[in-house]
Amino acid sequence: MNRKTFLILFALFILLAAVIALQEAQFGQQAAENAADAARSRVYPGLAVLDIYAIRLSFPGLEKAFTLSRDANGEWTAPDSAGVLDTDAATNIARSIVLLTYQRTIPLAESADLSEYGFGEYAVFAVEVLLTNGEGHALAVGAVNASRSAYYALVDNYNDIYLVDRGALDFLITQLRTPPLT
Repeated sequence: MNRKTFLILFALFILLAAVIALQEAQFGQQAAENAADAARSRVYPGLAVLDIYAIRLSFPGLEKAFTLSRDANGEWTAPDSAGVLDTDAATNIARSIVLLTYQRTIPLAESADLSEYGFGEYAVFAVEVLLTNGEGHALAVGAVNASRSAYYALVDNYNDIYLVDRGALDFLITQLRTPPLT
Protein backbone atom coordinates (compact mmCIF):
# COMPACT_ATOMS: atom_id res chain seq x y z
CA MET A 1 0.00 0.00 0.00
CA ASN A 2 1.44 3.35 -0.92
CA ARG A 3 1.61 6.33 1.39
CA LYS A 4 -1.19 8.29 -0.38
CA THR A 5 -3.69 5.40 -0.02
CA PHE A 6 -2.69 4.94 3.61
CA LEU A 7 -3.32 8.64 4.39
CA ILE A 8 -6.71 8.57 2.67
CA LEU A 9 -7.78 5.45 4.60
CA PHE A 10 -6.46 6.91 7.86
CA ALA A 11 -8.39 10.18 7.29
CA LEU A 12 -11.53 8.17 6.49
CA PHE A 13 -11.08 6.15 9.69
CA ILE A 14 -10.74 9.35 11.77
CA LEU A 15 -13.83 10.82 10.10
CA LEU A 16 -15.91 7.68 10.84
CA ALA A 17 -14.69 7.62 14.45
CA ALA A 18 -15.71 11.28 14.86
CA VAL A 19 -19.18 10.61 13.40
CA ILE A 20 -19.71 7.64 15.74
CA ALA A 21 -18.57 9.65 18.77
CA LEU A 22 -20.93 12.49 17.86
CA GLN A 23 -23.89 10.12 17.45
CA GLU A 24 -23.18 8.46 20.80
CA ALA A 25 -23.01 11.86 22.51
CA GLN A 26 -26.36 12.86 20.98
CA PHE A 27 -27.91 9.52 22.00
CA GLY A 28 -26.64 9.95 25.57
CA GLN A 29 -28.05 13.46 25.77
CA GLN A 30 -31.43 12.31 24.45
CA ALA A 31 -31.51 9.42 26.94
CA ALA A 32 -30.77 11.84 29.79
CA GLU A 33 -33.57 14.16 28.62
CA ASN A 34 -35.99 11.22 28.40
CA ALA A 35 -35.06 10.14 31.92
CA ALA A 36 -35.62 13.69 33.18
CA ASP A 37 -39.06 13.77 31.49
CA ALA A 38 -39.98 10.46 33.12
CA ALA A 39 -38.92 11.77 36.54
CA ARG A 40 -41.06 14.88 36.06
CA SER A 41 -44.12 12.76 35.38
CA ARG A 42 -43.87 10.81 38.63
CA VAL A 43 -46.58 11.67 41.13
CA TYR A 44 -44.02 11.61 43.96
CA PRO A 45 -40.65 12.49 42.40
CA GLY A 46 -37.72 11.65 44.62
CA LEU A 47 -39.66 9.14 46.72
CA ALA A 48 -37.86 5.82 47.27
CA VAL A 49 -39.17 2.51 48.61
CA LEU A 50 -36.86 2.77 51.63
CA ASP A 51 -38.44 6.15 52.49
CA ILE A 52 -41.78 4.44 53.14
CA TYR A 53 -42.63 3.35 56.69
CA ALA A 54 -46.32 2.47 56.28
CA ILE A 55 -48.96 2.20 53.55
CA ARG A 56 -52.74 2.12 53.85
CA LEU A 57 -54.90 1.16 50.87
CA SER A 58 -58.63 1.67 51.30
CA PHE A 59 -62.05 1.94 49.75
CA PRO A 60 -63.35 4.99 51.67
CA GLY A 61 -66.91 4.63 52.82
CA LEU A 62 -66.80 0.83 52.57
CA GLU A 63 -64.66 0.34 55.66
CA LYS A 64 -62.28 -1.91 53.69
CA ALA A 65 -58.58 -1.24 54.21
CA PHE A 66 -55.24 -3.01 54.05
CA THR A 67 -52.29 -1.65 56.01
CA LEU A 68 -48.60 -2.44 55.67
CA SER A 69 -45.83 -1.19 57.91
CA ARG A 70 -42.21 -1.90 58.62
CA ASP A 71 -41.10 -3.56 61.83
CA ALA A 72 -37.97 -2.65 63.82
CA ASN A 73 -35.86 -4.66 61.34
CA GLY A 74 -37.31 -2.85 58.31
CA GLU A 75 -39.33 -5.90 57.20
CA TRP A 76 -42.88 -5.45 55.90
CA THR A 77 -45.72 -6.58 58.17
CA ALA A 78 -49.51 -6.44 57.94
CA PRO A 79 -50.36 -5.55 61.55
CA ASP A 80 -54.16 -5.49 61.18
CA SER A 81 -54.41 -8.68 59.12
CA ALA A 82 -54.54 -12.38 59.86
CA GLY A 83 -52.15 -14.56 57.94
CA VAL A 84 -48.58 -14.37 56.73
CA LEU A 85 -47.69 -11.42 54.52
CA ASP A 86 -45.93 -12.03 51.22
CA THR A 87 -43.09 -9.53 51.73
CA ASP A 88 -42.19 -9.51 48.03
CA ALA A 89 -45.73 -8.42 47.23
CA ALA A 90 -45.50 -5.77 49.95
CA THR A 91 -42.33 -4.42 48.35
CA ASN A 92 -44.11 -4.40 44.97
CA ILE A 93 -46.93 -2.37 46.51
CA ALA A 94 -44.39 0.17 47.77
CA ARG A 95 -42.64 0.22 44.36
CA SER A 96 -45.97 0.85 42.64
CA ILE A 97 -46.55 3.91 44.80
CA VAL A 98 -43.02 5.18 44.21
CA LEU A 99 -43.36 4.72 40.45
CA LEU A 100 -46.88 6.18 40.06
CA THR A 101 -46.93 8.35 36.97
CA TYR A 102 -49.39 10.87 35.66
CA GLN A 103 -50.21 12.06 32.17
CA ARG A 104 -51.08 15.65 33.02
CA THR A 105 -52.84 17.82 35.56
CA ILE A 106 -56.06 19.77 35.32
CA PRO A 107 -56.21 23.01 37.35
CA LEU A 108 -59.22 23.16 39.65
CA ALA A 109 -61.22 26.24 40.46
CA GLU A 110 -62.17 26.56 44.13
CA SER A 111 -65.83 26.07 43.20
CA ALA A 112 -65.14 23.03 40.98
CA ASP A 113 -67.63 20.18 41.07
CA LEU A 114 -65.55 17.11 41.87
CA SER A 115 -68.40 14.74 41.04
CA GLU A 116 -67.54 15.07 37.33
CA TYR A 117 -64.20 13.43 38.21
CA GLY A 118 -65.79 10.56 40.13
CA PHE A 119 -65.61 12.02 43.62
CA GLY A 120 -68.86 11.81 45.54
CA GLU A 121 -69.02 11.84 49.31
CA TYR A 122 -65.94 9.60 49.25
CA ALA A 123 -63.13 8.83 46.85
CA VAL A 124 -63.40 5.51 45.01
CA PHE A 125 -59.98 4.40 46.28
CA ALA A 126 -57.36 5.93 48.57
CA VAL A 127 -53.66 5.47 49.21
CA GLU A 128 -52.01 6.89 52.30
CA VAL A 129 -48.26 6.73 52.82
CA LEU A 130 -46.30 7.49 55.99
CA LEU A 131 -42.63 8.18 55.45
CA THR A 132 -39.75 7.32 57.76
CA ASN A 133 -39.20 11.05 58.40
CA GLY A 134 -42.75 11.42 59.74
CA GLU A 135 -44.16 13.15 56.66
CA GLY A 136 -47.00 11.66 54.66
CA HIS A 137 -48.71 11.55 51.31
CA ALA A 138 -52.32 10.95 50.37
CA LEU A 139 -53.84 10.04 47.04
CA ALA A 140 -57.61 10.02 46.53
CA VAL A 141 -58.73 8.27 43.35
CA GLY A 142 -61.93 9.04 41.48
CA ALA A 143 -63.31 7.79 38.18
CA VAL A 144 -61.53 6.50 35.09
CA ASN A 145 -61.14 9.13 32.36
CA ALA A 146 -63.02 8.92 29.04
CA SER A 147 -60.17 7.19 27.19
CA ARG A 148 -59.87 4.67 30.07
CA SER A 149 -56.11 5.27 30.23
CA ALA A 150 -55.99 7.01 33.62
CA TYR A 151 -57.82 7.70 36.85
CA TYR A 152 -58.66 11.16 38.09
CA ALA A 153 -56.84 11.68 41.38
CA LEU A 154 -56.29 14.29 44.06
CA VAL A 155 -52.71 14.31 45.34
CA ASP A 156 -51.81 15.61 48.80
CA ASN A 157 -53.01 19.21 49.13
CA TYR A 158 -52.45 20.25 45.52
CA ASN A 159 -55.18 22.20 43.74
CA ASP A 160 -55.09 20.12 40.58
CA ILE A 161 -56.68 16.92 39.37
CA TYR A 162 -54.00 14.47 38.25
CA LEU A 163 -54.59 11.99 35.44
CA VAL A 164 -52.74 9.05 37.02
CA ASP A 165 -51.86 6.12 34.76
CA ARG A 166 -54.03 3.08 35.41
CA GLY A 167 -51.47 0.27 35.61
CA ALA A 168 -50.09 0.88 39.08
CA LEU A 169 -53.46 1.93 40.53
CA ASP A 170 -55.19 -1.15 39.12
CA PHE A 171 -52.45 -3.25 40.76
CA LEU A 172 -52.95 -1.48 44.11
CA ILE A 173 -56.74 -1.92 43.92
CA THR A 174 -56.22 -5.64 43.26
CA GLN A 175 -53.92 -5.86 46.31
CA LEU A 176 -56.64 -4.30 48.46
CA ARG A 177 -59.33 -6.63 47.13
CA THR A 178 -57.13 -9.69 47.64
CA PRO A 179 -54.33 -8.85 50.09
CA PRO A 180 -51.08 -10.82 49.67
CA LEU A 181 -51.62 -12.97 52.74
CA THR A 182 -51.41 -16.74 53.18
